Amino acid sequence: MKKTFLLVALLTSGLITQAQDLRPDPTPNANERITIAELGDRTEYTKYFESGQIKERGYYRNGERHGTFALYSESGDVLIHGQYFHGKKVGTWLTTSADQSQHYVLVYGPNGRVSAKHWAAQ
Repeated sequence: MKKTFLLVALLTSGLITQAQDLRPDPTPNANERITIAELGDRTEYTKYFESGQIKERGYYRNGERHGTFALYSESGDVLIHGQYFHGKKVGTWLTTSADQSQHYVLVYGPNGRVSAKHWAAQ
């Protein structure tokens, strides 16, 4: 029993260590699922649908989201668009339902909290 437990523990620790070494290729390529590009003091992060269409794009600075963020539908429609400032949502964020029938406008204050919201049906 102890040998079996030890064997399982060793195999599991090896898999965990191997998983930590897996990183996406930093070269942008639409056939990849995730790309990372260094752009001066920012890092651009792009995630793709299996079809190759962009699913999500955002920017990081010093490990925090910083700059424009957008989430897309598989058909290319913008579902969410807004700005981050040092990891907090700021300014006006536009959110649209997947079927484009409902739209939300959220306004974030400097503290990262919603200060106003508006909903509109199309």
